[in-house]
This record gives sequence, C-alpha cells and structure tokens, in this order.
Amino acid sequence: MKKNYKKMFDLLDMYIKNNIQDADNTIIEAIEERKNGKIFSFNEHIKAMILSMLSGQAEWQRIYRNKNYLDDLFFHYDKDKIKTCNPKFFINGLFQKNIGTTSTKAQMESLNYNISIFEQIVSKYTSLDKFITHDTPIIIVKLLAEKGSKYKLKQLGVPLVCEYMRNTGINIIKPDRHIKRILAPERLNLISSQDDYNVIEIGKQLSEETGISQVKIDYLLWNYCANGYGKICTKINPKCEKCVIKEYCNFDKKVENELKNINSNVKNQKFKIQNLSEEKKLSSLKTEYKKYLSSILIGKKDSTIETYLRDSFYVYKHQDEFGINFWDLFLSRQNIDNFENKLFEQQISIAVRNPQMSTMAYMNGLYRLYDFLNK
Repeated sequence: MKKNYKKMFDLLDMYIKNNIQDADNTIIEAIEERKNGKIFSFNEHIKAMILSMLSGQAEWQRIYRNKNYLDDLFFHYDKDKIKTCNPKFFINGLFQKNIGTTSTKAQMESLNYNISIFEQIVSKYTSLDKFITHDTPIIIVKLLAEKGSKYKLKQLGVPLVCEYMRNTGINIIKPDRHIKRILAPERLNLISSQDDYNVIEIGKQLSEETGISQVKIDYLLWNYCANGYGKICTKINPKCEKCVIKEYCNFDKKVENELKNINSNVKNQKFKIQNLSEEKKLSSLKTEYKKYLSSILIGKKDSTIETYLRDSFYVYKHQDEFGINFWDLFLSRQNIDNFENKLFEQQISIAVRNPQMSTMAYMNGLYRLYDFLNK
C-alpha cells in the first residue's frame, strides 16, 4: 500500500459530514461505548444478532428508521419472550413495515436455535461479552460463522457475524457487497480476491497503516456506497463525476464514455420511438438496454447478458397475472421494493425449485432496468 490512504479516508470523512445528513453512526457509537468500558447485556447481544440478520437482504435504511418499532416487536430482545413466541408473529410484523424479505421466514425460525447457542456460550464463558473478547475477532468470527463449529449461528455467514460483532463494539470490518466492490481491483484495487477473510485482513492492514479504526474505515466506505446514503460508488452507474477519491480509483473510464454514448443515443431516438407500435417500442427499448447491460457488465458472456435481459422483463410477461401495470413499478424505487413480496408469493405458487433465488434474480433485474430508465 504505497498511496496515502489516510488522506483518502479524510476526504471520505469530509464528504460524508458535508453531504450525508443521516449517515448511520451505530457502529461508531458501539465501538466508543465498549472503549469506555461498557459491557453489552444478553439482550443487547440478541438485538445485535437480529439486526445483523435483517440487514442481510433488506436495505439498512428501512431497518434503521424502524428501530423503535423493532425494539417493541422483539419484546426489547427478552430471550424468554422471543423463545415462547410463534415465529409467524415476527414474520408478519416485519412484512407489515416492509422490512421482510425472502429470507425472513428462515431467519425468524432460526431465532430460538441461535438463542440456545448463546445460552451454551454463556454456560461456558459466563457471558457473551467475555466470549467475543476472549480471542482475536477473526477467531470469534470463525467460531460463529464456520460450518462444523459447535457455536455456528444459523442464517449468519461471515459478513453477518461481523455485523453482529460490530453492533456490540468489536473492531472489525464487515466484508459486505459494498465494501468488496469499492476495494476490488477495478475500483480502489486493495483486495486480490472477494474472499471474506481477505477483505477482513486488508481492513486490518489499512487500519494499521492509517491509524483509523477498522470500523471507521467500514463506516466511511459503506456510507459512501450504499443506497439511501452516499450512493457514489454504486455497482451500476457509479457517480464518478462526483467522486472525491477518483485519484485512488482504477475504474475504467471507457465505461463512463460508453454510458454517456448510450444515454445520448436513447435521447436521440425518443422522437422515433414515439411513432412506433407498442411491440416495436419494447423491442427498441430492449436493444438499448442490452447495450447498457453490456457496458456495465464488462467481461460477462453474451448468454449472461441475455439472462439479465430476460430477468428484467420477466414481470412484464406476467403483469396480467400480477394484476399490475409493469411500467408503474418504475415510478419509484419504493414501488419495486414493495413488489418483492408479491413476486416471491408468485414464485412459490408456480413451484419453482428455489423461489428465494429466482425472486432475487428478478428483483435485481427490475432494479437494473429502473437505473437504466432513470438515466
């Protein structure tokens, strides 16, 4: 690491302070509390675990804005009340606030098991706090996330276990999709692979080099990328023109130029498209959209591009079955968010092999098309 990454993180810090009014300080506050001697209670560990679970698929902003509601829904994380409650109560409560996802059922049905793991840990280590601090963070992650460990938590892999630990003040980076994307070779070029433990190790190295805590590094990168917050270094259409750390980035400028050309082509064809039949309009749109997909998914096979194209228009083909106007979904991103449950139910009703995976594929297709249309 030869570049001055301390300066880079200072630039990110300044940008977030000046431009993101509701930047989430939860993990920073938890670190400070532990540094100041706080011991997190059993209830607080349950809360940390549940919030990390929920963050696996739902956008964090929705969770964060409903924290008080979640406190009440989960009985302020009283283990005995949670254990005696039917998981359907929590499932319905989450969907009521649009926090539910395709993983919600499995997550809520795993709560009792995970609480029993916590109880086993307490019986040996006397408290959860003593357990998560009795060895290095990476060892604790492996104990809670790796298959074969007697303390493996259900529905929590390495990233979500890191999230749980950060929520209780442990200084570790979470290797989620935003962090992996911005650190990847085609962006900041700081990780050699997408392996979770590689990302964690690089986070530790960056912290040692810059003197900035791993959690603060995570906070800066995540808030810079995530929907509902910075939305600068996004997967699709990164806002390179607004980026304050572009001097550190390897993002291919050809992609920007190709996107500009595509946008220009779309604008130039608007008048022509107005006079086409509905079928030809759709065909023209798909042609431009396919070019767009090819430009943002560099290196992907043509067959993969075709699959992404079909995924984006799956709902269009079935809109009568859903009882919706396909194009109404694209009036706002929230409309697409709200459609996920209906799509999941439809996938279950037609007995696809893996309704969770197919729902996620079609939802991602809708989000890609939404971003294209809003260009």
